[in-house]
Amino acid sequence: MNACMIERHFTLDRTMKGPDHASSLEPTGLKLLVERSHKVFIALGSDKKSVLDSELNNRKKFRGY
Repeated sequence: MNACMIERHFTLDRTMKGPDHASSLEPTGLKLLVERSHKVFIALGSDKKSVLDSELNNRKKFRGY
């Protein structure tokens, strides 16, 4: 979860000869990888914890502060 980058091989045609083409991403696959990675990044949110304004009343009621 602490990764700062994703390495992926890129090709224009996965059927080309060579050792890496079959396991590489074509332009549409790379676009999907970027879009989905961005969604995951947003979904994970921040690691900083804080009390939201909407939670203050319950905190005061149940914890006394």
